[in-house]
Amino acid sequence: MPDIEATVRRYFDGWNSHDVSAITAQFDPEGTFEDATTGGPVGVDLIGIFAQVLFDAFPDSQLPIDQLHVVGDDRVIIEFRIVGTHTENSLLGPATGSSVDLPGVDVITLDPDTGLIRSVRGYWDMAGFLDQLGLQTNPSPKTIDGLIDFGMGVRVHTGKTTEPGCFTVTSTDATGDDATWVNSMTETMVAELMSQPGYLGSCFTVAGGRHYTFTAWESPEAVEGLRTTNHREAMRAMLAGEQCTRIMTSLWVPLRLNVTKAGAAGERPVAVSGADAGQWL
Repeated sequence: MPDIEATVRRYFDGWNSHDVSAITAQFDPEGTFEDATTGGPVGVDLIGIFAQVLFDAFPDSQLPIDQLHVVGDDRVIIEFRIVGTHTENSLLGPATGSSVDLPGVDVITLDPDTGLIRSVRGYWDMAGFLDQLGLQTNPSPKTIDGLIDFGMGVRVHTGKTTEPGCFTVTSTDATGDDATWVNSMTETMVAELMSQPGYLGSCFTVAGGRHYTFTAWESPEAVEGLRTTNHREAMRAMLAGEQCTRIMTSLWVPLRLNVTKAGAAGERPVAVSGADAGQWL
């Protein structure tokens, strides 16, 4: 009879040596993996991708085993720890430089005849993971049907306080892999825009699968700077129907920009300008 404990230890050795092929080699071809990040069971073809995302973000990541419990001839329960330092930008987001150390449990079912893994169900504290990284968690409903879509937002600022000469507003509908693609393209584009002389800043929001971008520019002519970024490639892919299901782009010239007013808590706001006014977005 195959040694199922040995299979599970080889599986964890793959995670600790960052060897994707060693991880996937322990699975039955129809095997599945799921944890707090996968959104449900995924097949062997995606298991390696999820592992590589972790390795990319946490180059020193380790999953040391605390306890291993063999249950019958087809199940192993593993108590382990997730440890590592988030030093690299990845699909998990910009590097925070923070370290994580938290417990996890895997319930692993194996084929008693072949000794290969049929399924892995992982349980660990996602909220604690995000908290240790210094990331925000703001629970809210996804939607109130027909009324409100909830989401999240990000602000990118250059520090420039120049009064904007125009704004661009875009929205795209993207979920799943398309949403991952949009986020990746946006991160690259923003990094390129930061060196553009006419770029002032952007606000990004996502709600109900719709991604909005509001960007301030010094002038309509400055918007041409987008052509020197990956924005052109993103537009080509979307207009060709390769990514996303809807796209809207627009350019707005302000009719009126009111005077900025600010003040300390409890004080009457007063008009401010220049650096005291801060950015428009």
